[in-house]
Formats: sequence, structure tokens, C-alpha cells
Amino acid sequence: MRAHERGLVTSSICFGEVLLGFERGGGDSGPALELFEFVKVLPYDQQAAAQYARLPFRRGRLDRLIAAHSLSIGAVLVTNNVADFTDVPGLKIENWLA
Repeated sequence: MRAHERGLVTSSICFGEVLLGFERGGGDSGPALELFEFVKVLPYDQQAAAQYARLPFRRGRLDRLIAAHSLSIGAVLVTNNVADFTDVPGLKIENWLA
């Protein structure tokens, strides 16, 4: 059984985006770091990079790295930003806030 099949996980790309938000905003990242003790952070690996190379190109979008990572492990991508991912072939998306 792969790691993502055992529960909620996130990409190391998302982890970095969250921490960057706290850095830029001057906020306390403590609560986010506590969350990541329970949500496993998966490394961005060669499979994810290879998947990224096959995606439709959009300049300057970290979302493509996140989509590629999700595709490479067969995970469902949970986002409130569905519009940025709808053109990615084969990507399963859920919006838990909708």
C-alpha cells in the first residue's frame, strides 16, 4: 500500500508554499508546523518530475508541480482553487469547501 492510500498527505511543494506565506506575512508558523506533524509531507521525486514534463505548459505556476506530484502518486488533489487545475488531464480534484 502506498503512503497516500493510508491517509491525508501533502506535497513538499505545498509545505513550502504554506511556510512561505507565514514568512512573508510575518505570522507564527507554529500551528502550521503542528498540522504537518499529522499530515505527512511527501518528497517531490523523480516520478513527480517526469509527470510534470508531460503536463500542458503554463508559465510560472507552482500549481503544475503540485498537479504532477498528485498524478505521480495517484492521489486526489484537494483544493479550493479548482480553476487552476481543470485543464490537467487525468487529475482527480475535490473541493472540500464547495
